[in-house]
This record gives sequence, structure tokens and C-alpha cells, in this order.
Amino acid sequence: MKKFNLSLLLIIFILQLTGCASSPKGEEKQYKKLTGGTVYKAYQQVSITAMKPIIKEYDKQLAEENKPQMATVQVHALLGLIWVASLQPDFALAETDYAMESVSDPRDRYAILALASVAMHQQGWHFMAKQKSLEAETLVQLHNLRNRYSNLLLLTHVAGSALALQEGNISYVASEIQEYGKLSNQSWMVQVGEVTQEVYSGAHTQAITKLEKLQADPSLSAIERDGVSRILNAAKSGGKDAPGEVATAAVYLAVDTAIKSNPLTPTLIEKLPKKYQEKLAKYL
Repeated sequence: MKKFNLSLLLIIFILQLTGCASSPKGEEKQYKKLTGGTVYKAYQQVSITAMKPIIKEYDKQLAEENKPQMATVQVHALLGLIWVASLQPDFALAETDYAMESVSDPRDRYAILALASVAMHQQGWHFMAKQKSLEAETLVQLHNLRNRYSNLLLLTHVAGSALALQEGNISYVASEIQEYGKLSNQSWMVQVGEVTQEVYSGAHTQAITKLEKLQADPSLSAIERDGVSRILNAAKSGGKDAPGEVATAAVYLAVDTAIKSNPLTPTLIEKLPKKYQEKLAKYL
């Protein structure tokens, strides 16, 4: 894993992204141009074809475990998250657009909408990103989804944390990261969510003490400790930007962990043609 640059993630998620679209109609025109283009269509078809055998095998495994067969959504949502983390929103949208056709559960639909919103923000399509964000929030309200996400699609919380950061809602960033930690049985990630809230609330000393203990935890991997160190450094800055920097580093760590800890990740990437693997090399 290459060393993470905090300013790079700020470019990924925070609202101050720049883009050439300046109106809803302009963004829709660019979106139609993207989805009608050869690069988008070629990648989407390659992805659909390459993932079919993986989805078939994974659905078989889920059936044996008496779990809902949601492999199509999970596989393409995971790929979408990987492309978002790799600063390739065009491919992320190819994944979320296809996944949306297969999703029915409102919890999983929320995850796809959240990923699509973040990808659209990366493209500079702020009006469309906000529309997707509002659709996601509507699902939360209509179906009382908050803190009741599917155990199968942990990506819901990860996508939700990224979307919350994009919207500047640090308290919800903290909540989503805590829920992700609980569902994935990662108590240290729950603490990451807690310190994110503590810094936002002004309890810097308490957060720093907790982060220093977490940083020394021998059970964490080198990558996890490095992520905690970035959060700790942001918390120690103590300035007015500290809450946002802590939240940004926490979201990156959640995204990175969700991708790296998922046993499907290497299999999915291996199935993609080499030219797409090369595009991911800067992140992976």
C-alpha cells in the first residue's frame, strides 16, 4: 500500500471539489455523454461478464448458509467502492448504475445511492450528487434505516460515512464508522468512530489519549496502525480544521479497511483485464 496523502482524500470526498458542470442540465448532459461513451460501456460489459462466475459461486455459498442471495449487489458495490477510492469515478458509476438495476432492499439501495453520490461529486457534478444524497436520505426516513442496515452489506456504513463527510455531517460520519465497526466485529474501528465524535465535540484530550492507546495495540496490522496514526496527528493539530481532518482520515481508514479486509477483493481484481488492474495499481 502506498503512503496515503490526506490532501488526496480531501479531494475525493469533501465538498470543495471543482468541476466543469455548473448547472443541473449541464451535469445531466455530461452524465449522458459518459454513459453513452465507449469507455463506460466497454468497462461495464467487461465487469458484468468477468463477475458472473464469482457471483454464481458466491450466491451458492450464501444459499448454503441460508442467507439472501445478494452477491450481484455486493460484488458490484465493492468494485464501485474500490474505484471511488482509486479516484476513478467513471468506472465507479458504471458499477453503481448496474448494481442499482439489481437492488431491491432499501438498505442496500442506500449503499448504492451513497456510492453514486460520492462518485458524482468526484466528477464535479454537485447537483446530481446532491440529488442522489437526498434520495438516500429519503430511504433512511421512509424505512427507518438508521442503525438497521443489512449484515450482509457492510459497505452500507462505509458508503454512508463517505457520503456524510461529503455533506459535512461529522456526527453522522462518527455514527456510521461505529456501526461498521460493530457489525464487522472490529472494536478498534468502533473506537475510531468514537474519537471522531469526541474531536468534533471538543474533547480533544480524551480523543488523543484513546488514540495513543489504540496506536499501541499489538493486534492491529501495520496498515491499521498507520491509519490510526494519521487520525492521531489530525487530532493533535487542535485547530479549527481538526474535526474535518480527523473525520477525513477516519473515513479513509474505514474505506481502506472495508476493501482490504474483504476476502472478495483480490478475487474481483484478478478477474478484471490487466488494463483495469493497472488503473487500480495507484491505490492498491
